[in-house]
Parts: sequence; structure tokens; C-alpha cells
Amino acid sequence: MPWVKGHVLYSDVDRSPSHPSVLVLMSIATTGVVCLLILSALLAYPTARLTHAVVQFDQNLLRLLNRVAGRSWGFDVLVWEVAHTVFLQALMVAVFWGLWFAPSDDPSIRRRKRATMLTSLVGLYLTVVLAIVLRAVLPFRSRPCSDPTLVFQAPFSPSGDGVHASSTSFPAGHAAVFFALAIGLWVVSARLGILASLHALLVICVPRIYIGLHYPTDILAGALIGIVTVLLVNQILSRNSLVSRVLEWSERHPAAFGALLFLCCLEIAVEFSSIRGLLRMLQSSHINKLVLLPFGVS
Repeated sequence: MPWVKGHVLYSDVDRSPSHPSVLVLMSIATTGVVCLLILSALLAYPTARLTHAVVQFDQNLLRLLNRVAGRSWGFDVLVWEVAHTVFLQALMVAVFWGLWFAPSDDPSIRRRKRATMLTSLVGLYLTVVLAIVLRAVLPFRSRPCSDPTLVFQAPFSPSGDGVHASSTSFPAGHAAVFFALAIGLWVVSARLGILASLHALLVICVPRIYIGLHYPTDILAGALIGIVTVLLVNQILSRNSLVSRVLEWSERHPAAFGALLFLCCLEIAVEFSSIRGLLRMLQSSHINKLVLLPFGVS
């Protein structure tokens, strides 16, 4: 029978606190914090040598993927659709939803599993907030498709208009969200976590590099933000009684909780479209005037 410690499921064969998967996850978190700090510092306070190394890394990988761009309309459009189809993005969200309602012979194990998934979901939403803040405070970085200094062969697009993106590319929000989801699944099931990680890399991230929306280091930074945030939130909230109270409320009000969980998962699947719309509204000049008016600024 599996047993539980610190909201992470273990098997009978590994009852030691030094469970390999836990050590791997914490090592990833530690390495991720260091790498994220280096990338952020590099973007905020660039130095010639480090900047050159990052640029070379990005350009080499972009050239590798860009070799086949513009050669086949069918292939380019397929990659484009993979990058933008909600159904493919929602696959791992559906896995998360199914895992939540998966039956279990032991109610205590099911409750612990749901507690871990709930804290991971909180970590995922915190990841979105952190990504938005970093994109706002870090220096602007042009996307590959709109960078005039980069020789980028734009792939064909379904509309023929190419990619139009004026927002900063660093860090990659999609990578942050879907690697956060992957690590949230990983702490419950290693197999599902590996599957979700491959999905995040091959279905979410690589196509977005191919069509020129992100540099590889954008993806790396976003993935690190998602992984580190979820792991840290899991560790912090695993000692908090709030999660237990939320689960108790969900058991008393399953219909209401199920509806809220559905909406939270739906937002992930549709790329947080409501939050994007709210941010666009807040960035409008009319809203800015309304916000600044009470302070005597027009």
C-alpha cells in the first residue's frame, strides 16, 4: 500500500525520508532558483560576456529550429495549430481533473493526494502572478519574430499574416504555467509528471520557439519559475491547516467546490484569457485616467 508524507505519495518500498524523487525535485528547485536569479540579473544588469553567451545559446537553438521554417506550408501550419489549439493545451488539465476524481480504496490517501493537488494549484496561480510581475519590471525583450537584429525566417501561418506580438518575451508565460502544472502532477504521480513535462516541452514550448514567439532562455526562465514556485508553495502549505479546512469545505459542499475547481482549470486551459482581458483593460488610457484621477493626475 502507498503511504503519505508531507503531501507526497510514496510506495511501500521507499519509506525513507530521502526518497529519490523528493531529492530530485528539491535539487531541481534549488538549481532553478539559482538559474532564475542569474537570468533575471543578467537581463536587469547585463554584462558583455554573459549577454554574449546567452545570445549565442538562443541564436544557435533558434537557427537549428529555423532551418525548416518556410519550406512547407503544411508543416508550418501544423506547428502553428499545435501552438494555439486549446484542445491540445487542455490535455494535461484534463489529466489533472481526472486525477482529482480518481477513486481510491483508502480515503486518507485520496485526501492527502487532493491536498497536494490543491497546494499545487495555488502554486500555479502564484506562478502566473510572478510571471506577470517579472514581465512588468524586467527590461523589455523583443520576440524573435519582431527583432530586427535577428535573421529569423518566419514560418508560414494559417492567415498568411505571420506573428504579431508586441509584448515582452521574457519570461515565457506558457512555459511557466504548464511546467507548474507538470510538477504539480509529478509530486503525486511520477509517470503523469513525466508525461506532463514532455507535453509542456514538445506541445507548448517548442512550437512557440519555432514560430518566433520566444527565445529558448524565455522558455527556460518560465519553466524554472513554475517548477520552483509550485515546489516551494507545496512545502509551505503542507504545514498549514488552511488546506485541510478547504478540503473539509469541499467535502461538505461538493457541487460548489466542483464548480470552482472547474473554473480554475478552465482558466488554465484557455490561457487565462479573462486575466489577459483584465490586464489589457487596465492598460488602456481611459482606465489609467480613472485610476489616477483621485490622486489629482489626469
